[in-house]
This record gives sequence, C-alpha cells and structure tokens, in this order.
Amino acid sequence: MYLLPIFETGNIRKFGIFNIKPDGTIKWNKVYDNNLKYATLWDLDSRNGNYILGSYNVTYTNDFNSSVRVIKIDTSGQEIWKSDTLRGVNDNDDPVWMTELSDSNIFLTYKINKFFDPEFFDLHPYPPTFIWLDKNGKKIKEHVIRMDRKHDIYISEIEAGKGDYFFVYGQVSARVDQTNNLHGFITKYANNGDTIWTHTYRHPSYNQEDYFHYVNDLIEEDNGDLTVLGSIAPIGGKNEVWVFRVNSDGCFGTDSCDQFTLADHDVIQPEPSEIKCFPNPTTGKVTLSGLPLSETYNIRIYSIDGRLIVSNKERNPSELDLSHMNAGIYFIQITGEKANTTLKLIKL
Repeated sequence: MYLLPIFETGNIRKFGIFNIKPDGTIKWNKVYDNNLKYATLWDLDSRNGNYILGSYNVTYTNDFNSSVRVIKIDTSGQEIWKSDTLRGVNDNDDPVWMTELSDSNIFLTYKINKFFDPEFFDLHPYPPTFIWLDKNGKKIKEHVIRMDRKHDIYISEIEAGKGDYFFVYGQVSARVDQTNNLHGFITKYANNGDTIWTHTYRHPSYNQEDYFHYVNDLIEEDNGDLTVLGSIAPIGGKNEVWVFRVNSDGCFGTDSCDQFTLADHDVIQPEPSEIKCFPNPTTGKVTLSGLPLSETYNIRIYSIDGRLIVSNKERNPSELDLSHMNAGIYFIQITGEKANTTLKLIKL
C-alpha cells in the first residue's frame, strides 16, 4: 500500500510517497523533486510490480508557469527517471491522470491553457490534452481536444484495458438554449488514440435537464463487459450512487446502440451515515466509516496545539495508520465534495 503525503512549509509544497507494509509499519518513504515551490502528485500506477509511475504538476522556483511531469521509481523508492517537462497545464490544482498502456507507452491527460492561442479564439480556452510518452518518459505525441465554448469535458480517471486499448471517462456538458445538458461518458480508445467507441449515459428516471450525471469509476470484466460506478445529483442537491453494466461495445445488449445511451439500471440511494473513526482511543490503526464512495478526500491530521502532522489526498480512504505518531490528542480533518468533517482522536 502507498500513502501520498503532501508537505507544506511556508510557500513550499512538496509531495512524498510512503510504502506501507501490511502490518501498518513504514517500509520506506521518499520526497521527490527539489528546486520547486509547489507540487501535487495526482496519480500512481504500481500494477507492474517492478516499478511505480506517478504523475504530478509542479511549479519550479523562479518559474511562474505550471508544468506536468511523470516520475518512475523502483520498488525501493529510488528514482529511475523523470519525464520531459510538459508545459501549458491550466492550473496546479487541475488533476493529471495517467496510465501505462499494453505497449509500455504512457498515456496522460490534463487541461491545457489555450487562452492566448489565436487558433482557439472561437474554441474552449481550457481543453483536455492527450499526451503519449515512451517507456523512458520522452514525449511521443500530443493531441489537444478541440471543442466549442458551449461544451466542456471533465475527466474523472483513465484506465488501461485488458487489451491494446484504454478508457477515458467522466462527464461531458453541452450548453443548449441556456440549459446545460450534463451526461456521464465513456470513450474506448486504441493505444494509438483512435476512437473505438464513445457513449454518453443518463438515467431515465433522472433525466431532467438540471441533473448532473457523472461516471466515476469502472471495472473491465474478463469477458469485456464494464461494471460502471456513477453518480447523479440535481444542481445543489444530494449525490446518489448509480451502478450499471454495459457490454464491450458500451451498450446494454440491444440491437441498436445509439451515441446517447440511457442507462435503465436502478439508482442506489445511500442511507445517511455519520462519519466515524474507531477504535478511539487507538494504539495505531483506525478505521474510517460513513464516507461517501467514489471521492478523493483531503486528509489532514493536526496535533492539539494546531501543528499539521500529516497531509495527503486519498481516494475512498477506509483506514489510517497513526502507529508512528506520539501519544496524544489529534484532530483528523477530512474534506471533499461529498463530505466535510473533523474528528477528535486519542492516540495511546
């Protein structure tokens, strides 16, 4: 298991990687990339087993522009290489998603700033860009998505498939007659970037114009089917979990598979739950319960005198390990789009 802490000192922000053993002890921890003033690690790919890839955005000292890089480390945390520096990222807080493809190339995507580019005068000024790196971190090619100002794409993740293809998914919006149409989407690409298929999804029982639909995660089954986790919410309303399954063509098994597909599976309406941590007091590990799923949370742990002890981002956190911390009273602050709470914890 890997923990991705953020270290902030004054105006300097760095990221690290902690390798955590099954018993909760730290096997190794490293802080990467010097001569910087701001960095955020967004994605980590450890599927290979022999090395780890991480994507991050960074602003270096004496440089006002934000950049994106990929880092490759071995299983002991030693750096193997850093990729070419990729310029033009819209903002340091914009996510940078990455996956290793079946041909060993690395695909990543983020929003790029084209505000001052005359070629994008009538187009969306902050579109997604698709970038391919070779296995040594050298840039192979780039493709910027061109779309008009009435459209937008929010990518929640990218996922390598079980063959020579990968998936990009999230939400696509189109503004028509002063109304935003917000659909969840999945696109299946060949490794070279050719589109195999793309579909958008809205639940028929929640098809009003003011409802957000979002694809948050997916799992490709051995037969090629996709089990999809989505979310639905009216503007300003409560999120509801949406689970459905489509075949390898992104369809529901009907004879026709239109570009705009309505998912007719049920919505799971979660019962309201209180966010808790237990056991409390604890000698080390604590379990988190009640957090809404499919969400990345900022987790900060403060001492009783207000000092920041731990800061990291984690998707669907279920457990925290405090065994390396001194005995005392701590406050765990958990923030995200679906939850915001502070828990008091006693460490024995």
